[in-house]
Amino acid sequence: MENSIPPPSSSLRTTRLIIRIFASLLMLFYLLVFVPKLIQDLLEESPSTPADGGWEGSLVTIGFLVYVLGYIFTWWRGLVGGIILVAAAAIMFASHMVAAQGELEFVPFLVFSVPMILVGALYIIFWWKKS
Repeated sequence: MENSIPPPSSSLRTTRLIIRIFASLLMLFYLLVFVPKLIQDLLEESPSTPADGGWEGSLVTIGFLVYVLGYIFTWWRGLVGGIILVAAAAIMFASHMVAAQGELEFVPFLVFSVPMILVGALYIIFWWKKS
């Protein structure tokens, strides 16, 4: 007797496809937002950025790169990728809240962190339901 894993049901395949489409659209959005800014920062020194204030942008860049890493992992290991995506959301949340300097600015949090948390949580929930 072979130990074979039964193929996933059609509802699980559909759920995984929906999560991947949502994650891919989110990745496309982040690429359109972050890559031009990264290229601009690499090509020229921005005079509007204070000498000691560039670390918030570095945290956002690190959060974006962690998100890319998590997105790549989700194609092979959904649980690991989901955990990395949630970590990326935490980095983005921290960078936006620190940059707000005590002011309640929820728009960057809502635009960047919430979708990351949602995609990461969906991958984790999908893994949980699948096993």
